[in-house]
Amino acid sequence: CTALETVDISRQAIVDLTPLAGKTSIKTLNISYNLIETLQPLVTTNKLVKLLAAHNLLTNLSGLENTSTLEELDVASQCAGARQFKPASSAGINEVVIRGILDDISQLNVTSLVTFYCSDNRLEDLGSLKTASKLIKLIALNNRLSDIKGDLSGCSSLEFANFNNNHFVNFKDIGLEGAK
Repeated sequence: CTALETVDISRQAIVDLTPLAGKTSIKTLNISYNLIETLQPLVTTNKLVKLLAAHNLLTNLSGLENTSTLEELDVASQCAGARQFKPASSAGINEVVIRGILDDISQLNVTSLVTFYCSDNRLEDLGSLKTASKLIKLIALNNRLSDIKGDLSGCSSLEFANFNNNHFVNFKDIGLEGAK
């Protein structure tokens, strides 16, 4: 399978990506809704353009250091679909999403990144996006962001950012004063 470009192994119970190690022709990979704890086997999958890895068990993005071609990344909800139910007073059952466990994106190579989904996690810092000059869309709602001043200073192409339900106190903490 040396010409394999698109792989969709979403909604399984996969825990190990080692069989994908060295598959350098893969451009699109969907591993969402699995039980994956590390992306390290993808360190040699250096032609990835689109990686969908939402709803797994990632705590960091180690393994993506060499993916200079990555344009779209979805690592939202790193809690493997866990949900917590609590009874509502009169409406039956309300579903409350548990925030994911992803709290470190420093290993991410942002050279070509255009779209980044990282919602429903425990991110407190977006500093590694400072050099994401091609980033157009950033969805970072439901995290623990409270001050990202300067974190987006190099995101000169950013057109859409969603920071809903974070911990900002002042608008200046969002760091968009220089936005056009």
